[in-house]
Amino acid sequence: MEASRGGQRAKRRLIRGAYAAALLLGGLFAATPAGAVSSGGTHLPFSQYTDMVVDEAAGHIFFTSNTSTVTVTDLSGVDAQTINGLAGSSGLALSPDGSTIYVAATSANTIASIDTTSLAVTKPFTGLSCPSSLAFAGGKLYFSYGCAVGESNIGSIDVANSSPTVSTDLVNDYWYSPPYFADTPPSSNVLVAGQQDMEPATIISYDVADGSPVKLAQNDSDSCENLESMAVTTDGAEVAVACGSPYHVSTYNTADLSGIDTYGGDSPYPAAVAFSADDSQLAAGYSGYDDPNVVIYPSGDPSSTILGEDLDVGGQGTLTRDDLRFGASGSLYAVVPTSVYDNDFDLFVIPDPALPVPILTVNAPSTDQRGSQISVSGQITSAPSLTYPLTLGISRQDANGVQVLGSVTTDDSGNFSFDDTPPVAGTATYTVSYDPIAAGDSTHAPVAESAQVDVSGDPTTLTLTTDARHYEYDSRVHLTAQLGPTSGAETVSIIAEPRGDGETLVSTKKVDSNGMLTASYRVKRSTTFLAQFNGDLERAAASARVDVTVSGKVSEAMEGANHRSHGVFRYGPTDVPLLESTVKPVQPDACIQFVAQHRSYEVWKTIHKRNCVRTDSSGTASYRFTGTHVLGAHYRIRAVWAGDATSTAAHGKWRYVVFRH
Repeated sequence: MEASRGGQRAKRRLIRGAYAAALLLGGLFAATPAGAVSSGGTHLPFSQYTDMVVDEAAGHIFFTSNTSTVTVTDLSGVDAQTINGLAGSSGLALSPDGSTIYVAATSANTIASIDTTSLAVTKPFTGLSCPSSLAFAGGKLYFSYGCAVGESNIGSIDVANSSPTVSTDLVNDYWYSPPYFADTPPSSNVLVAGQQDMEPATIISYDVADGSPVKLAQNDSDSCENLESMAVTTDGAEVAVACGSPYHVSTYNTADLSGIDTYGGDSPYPAAVAFSADDSQLAAGYSGYDDPNVVIYPSGDPSSTILGEDLDVGGQGTLTRDDLRFGASGSLYAVVPTSVYDNDFDLFVIPDPALPVPILTVNAPSTDQRGSQISVSGQITSAPSLTYPLTLGISRQDANGVQVLGSVTTDDSGNFSFDDTPPVAGTATYTVSYDPIAAGDSTHAPVAESAQVDVSGDPTTLTLTTDARHYEYDSRVHLTAQLGPTSGAETVSIIAEPRGDGETLVSTKKVDSNGMLTASYRVKRSTTFLAQFNGDLERAAASARVDVTVSGKVSEAMEGANHRSHGVFRYGPTDVPLLESTVKPVQPDACIQFVAQHRSYEVWKTIHKRNCVRTDSSGTASYRFTGTHVLGAHYRIRAVWAGDATSTAAHGKWRYVVFRH
């Protein structure tokens, strides 16, 4: 069985599935579980999203969600850890030297420092007034703040100083609420602030090269309604802006906020923008339902696209506010809502579109027996060519989780093979991955592919028996399921499937020490019983079935009799006996036969037969015993039902009749 192959530039596959869950282990990537996975993304353990910082050097992604928790994952979105006690966590910023993450704990009036290696909280700056957005520019950490409407401003902290000084009230501009800062490279000497949740949005650029903000330009025209996201280039000369309206991403000169380009034509509801580390690429995300919802453009060339991806999760297919970030490697990270309520999120990682993805094939047998050795093989190739031999990470994922199997080295043509013995039954997924960073390869993108093996468990026997094969209507069936071999810890289920009706779970529980499970069930139709053992890590699944037939039931009632004695109904000379018969299970429009007999010379002889009287919606049919009757003679009548696919034939009791004065 051959896994799918890595593609090239036109529409690049995402790092997802196994590679999206890759870990750096001993310099090698090996697949690990991606937690809950939705439609290709890695599920993130929070229900609100506010901000994100990607720290590829330390191998972390930091997320805030306007709660008291900062979530930290690896670069795949797994191995989640939480840093608690930071009430109202919102804005994030990574220090220029990469040693510290700063987080604005708005509700705690604090900006906290987090060591990117130990993840310990250090050096909190307290006593601030509801700090919100953070950005490094001009060598300082800038923050927006303000708890009351119309009283917001911008402050700074010279965190590089051994005794940092906090400065506030740095600008004279009116901010209705704490402004949002553009995603800003630390090398920039320009800070761009904007007012979100306003129509139109106010955007102001500041020169911070001399240590304090000097206003460069302001734009509060109708060119931006509902500001969603902004990003500044490395040199601070250009800012990209995404607004709910108009339906395109715009770039502006930060010096005067004059327009440069528009990207995206008529793409509805721009939600996020991000520049790559070298400013060569501009990523735009859209919260409308059009495809694609993430587009990467070459900077300065809005008529061209490098990549278009539809990050569609659970039919949602939209992005949320300011949820795109480029890593230093060129990979693009996207936080994507998985529900229309924006309360559940997946992480997608798109490799650098500028790098070719090697073609990796992984081959394994489609089936295997638990405990039997298999051989996994494949090849990795690329243009431009790779430098062989290569070291590839390998792993196996099965019911026990992910096991890192180490690494395998290719030959001089990129071929590889390794052996493994699947220890448990079920699906075993073998993943092979190539990490160009660990290999010192700057000319290829990472790649991972997988092959699945259906591993069967040890043979298991399961039987199901009943105490009879035919039952009267509404009788109780006694069932016995026998599983073997057994440890007494296996769970067996018994299911009833009455004909013409839905299935019913009779019992599901562990077998006893002898592998036995007993149960009973009351039947009203012919029924198929199923016993099921779903298998476990060692034993194969097994099932058994048994069919029983069940006769219908015909109940009768005589009407119009003057008297009943010793089971005989007495009628007058001119009376007409009426026999009402009901079939169970209820059979509307069923054909009932009525038979009348006369006793003559000690022998019962049929004198009248109605072959088909149709039942009504309640399953009842009536028969009138008409004609000339001999006074004092003995008669009897009854109803007969021939049965159907649900039940076997049934008849009522003989009803004895006599006519007298």
